[in-house]
Amino acid sequence: MVSNLGPTPSTASTIWQPPFLKQHLRFALDDLVFCKTDDDTIYGLGKFGSDWEGPFRIAKVVKPGVYQLEDNLGITSDRLWSSSDLRKFHKKKKHVHDMNICNELRMA
Repeated sequence: MVSNLGPTPSTASTIWQPPFLKQHLRFALDDLVFCKTDDDTIYGLGKFGSDWEGPFRIAKVVKPGVYQLEDNLGITSDRLWSSSDLRKFHKKKKHVHDMNICNELRMA
């Protein structure tokens, strides 16, 4: 008799999945994000063009995972964006070490 050869259809839904497949990213109001572009040929660069545009500001959280965006001019888009099409924009921080070196160069 053969037993436990693999998951049966009744137990297939209980197979482990990585957590990033189960949940969407969450963004808060005023977060800065990049949007995935729909057009591969944006700015006429073809495959060398960027897949992301932005940054944009989260203007409204419609429901968890669905957002309305605002550009840098304050214009709110009519389109709603899924969190799967958005990526967090991280501002580059200046390091304290770099600032100390700049101050030392100014004093010299």
